[in-house]
Amino acid sequence: MDSGSDQAKLEKFISKSDEVAEWLNEHAYEFSIPNEPRGKLAVSHFYVALEHHRSIVLLASHRHFASASSLGRILLEAYVKGFWILSAASLTDLEALVKNRSKKKFGNMIKDIENSQVGEKDVFSTLKSKVWSGMSDYVHTGMVQLSRHIKDKTIEPNFTEKEIIQMLNLANGLGLLAGLWMNSASSSTNHLDQFNHKIAEYNDYAKDFFNSLSPRAFFE
Repeated sequence: MDSGSDQAKLEKFISKSDEVAEWLNEHAYEFSIPNEPRGKLAVSHFYVALEHHRSIVLLASHRHFASASSLGRILLEAYVKGFWILSAASLTDLEALVKNRSKKKFGNMIKDIENSQVGEKDVFSTLKSKVWSGMSDYVHTGMVQLSRHIKDKTIEPNFTEKEIIQMLNLANGLGLLAGLWMNSASSSTNHLDQFNHKIAEYNDYAKDFFNSLSPRAFFE
């Protein structure tokens, strides 16, 4: 890892990520459970996504970066599946999910979302093209994961501070969006302005960190 200012920057960003996790713990769960299957299924996925987010932050704060990085893909999957259920899944899709017989692939869920015209076009497919391969490698202990532990003469964590910041930033963004949509899916919409304000505040905060990321992207 780098030294000096980069180490201080990582400590500051971990602290910010912990603050985001605590804020979500206080605000994300103040919702009414939806009465219909679509809402219940979507909220359940966002709920799981929030637990993954909190686990990533906790693991990173204890320097368990290999374990934290392996949760990135399942966090993204939980969030995208929840958003797909909420915005694009057909009644047939929902029935298959309830019966645990769904054969819908992740990439097809993204196509369904983008075809539904909900939100900004191509956001999910662009994100998937950038991070999916690396995320899968972290899950399956491939060379992207292993390269972050191999040094010339030792085997030990070899992440840069900026790579960990990049991982946490993506996790924080997905966590905040999961909380927003979890509340949107319920009848408790009183907190949506709070979420939109928090997301805007966080994005402003993270911008400076993103501008100084290392050339080696975390998911490459």
